[in-house]
Amino acid sequence: MRFKTNMVIGVLFAALAAFVYLHEIKGEEERLADAKRSNKLLEFSDHEVQRISVQRPGTDGGTVIERRQDEWWITEPVEAAADEEAVERYLRNIGETEAERVMEDSASLAGSGSAELELRYGLAEPRLSLSIDLSEGLLDTIRFGSDSPTERYAYTQRRGQNKQVFTVRAWRFDNLDKGLFDLRDKRLIAFDTKTVREISISHDEIGISEGVVQLTRTGEGDGWQIKSPVQAEADKGEVDKLLNKLLNSTAESFVIEAPDGADLTEAGLAPRPLLEVALTVGDDRAVKTLRIGNQSETAGHSFARDLSRPAIFLVDSTVVNTLGTSLFTLRDKTLLSIDEPETIRRLELHRAHKGLVFAAERDSTGGWLIVAPQQRPAISWKVNGILTDMEDVQIQEFVVDLAVGEVPDLSLYGLATPLLRLRLSGADDDTAAVELLLGNRSDDGVFATLAGSNGVSKVSRSVLEGLELELDDVAQAPVDSEEPAADAAGSQ
Repeated sequence: MRFKTNMVIGVLFAALAAFVYLHEIKGEEERLADAKRSNKLLEFSDHEVQRISVQRPGTDGGTVIERRQDEWWITEPVEAAADEEAVERYLRNIGETEAERVMEDSASLAGSGSAELELRYGLAEPRLSLSIDLSEGLLDTIRFGSDSPTERYAYTQRRGQNKQVFTVRAWRFDNLDKGLFDLRDKRLIAFDTKTVREISISHDEIGISEGVVQLTRTGEGDGWQIKSPVQAEADKGEVDKLLNKLLNSTAESFVIEAPDGADLTEAGLAPRPLLEVALTVGDDRAVKTLRIGNQSETAGHSFARDLSRPAIFLVDSTVVNTLGTSLFTLRDKTLLSIDEPETIRRLELHRAHKGLVFAAERDSTGGWLIVAPQQRPAISWKVNGILTDMEDVQIQEFVVDLAVGEVPDLSLYGLATPLLRLRLSGADDDTAAVELLLGNRSDDGVFATLAGSNGVSKVSRSVLEGLELELDDVAQAPVDSEEPAADAAGSQ
């Protein structure tokens, strides 16, 4: 009997708990969600929106944005691509805006179109009118009037069935008070850096004499090579800097939406611009081109145009300076590339009028041994220091650049009989050797070349000074160096 009673009490308790959860807890959550939804400025799902109309008093008038297949396009007052992120953010701001308080005196006048009501709340000439169209038609139009006396709120009115005036947070209004420039695509050109295959940079009349610089990506990696006007390795960091500047910079303003030939000529964008950057992108090798022309009357800005769009816009001087960088800046200025120093097994240093100063070989433990002109233990950290120092040397000037297969006249630079030769080789001495030659000194450096290369460069004179070593600078004292002195003392 007691068991049945306990069972009944348990069932009743479980039922009561379920009621409390469903009605009080879950029901309260749903009621709060319903109340929150009822306070929304507009209730919609982003994917349902087909059209946004933003009307503002001022020069740009109204901006109309429409969805075209999964992309947003501005259709008024110009035909232009919209800023996808800006439009999505704009929709979020609309959806998150809530009505804070209904103005009591507006209830009786809201449906009458009262001029008194509109004047009282600044709705006769609203600062902003916002309309949203869904796939089935117009959702509603919202008008924003004047600020409240505290300026913390803005008076707002829906134009649908409920025309009461209410307030929204002033900062919410600020987030919605956007015009054509705010919502349009302001990228200089649209591209993905990973898909760029080639870069062509044309200079004219901006103090750069190289003409056209052409770069190509090496294989599937991130490396770059210069193909014209010389064939050389490019500085990956500088190429990435150029692409990132092009990708992340935006138009400062749009000055002429539909320019004619005279406009393009006056802006310095035709027939030949001062600067042109063309990117070959993707497997289809589409070409995206940005042209930059004359400086505008706005200090620090120049006219520019993406050839896929008609409008002329302004870019700031940092864009011009980065994109108009010199060939020297884009070029890899590493004198001697030693990607894996541990693979260097032998190092030889030769000096003019002296011949071989020393030859060092790496032993099985990774240390160094002097093997010529005599065998002595090496000061390993000093030999390793030579390799480390060589990795850091940067070319100051490219003096001679010849076509592949051509050989420069080394005698003009003291490189036919160099002051110093540094030879590095791997396990296979015949095929892995690299030989650096340092020749005549100049006022600001010393001439250098790699044996068998087609160019001559100039490096700091400190490179030569750092390699003017003697055997004793890199070798430990001979093991038996003290034995003769001991023998002499014993004989005395």
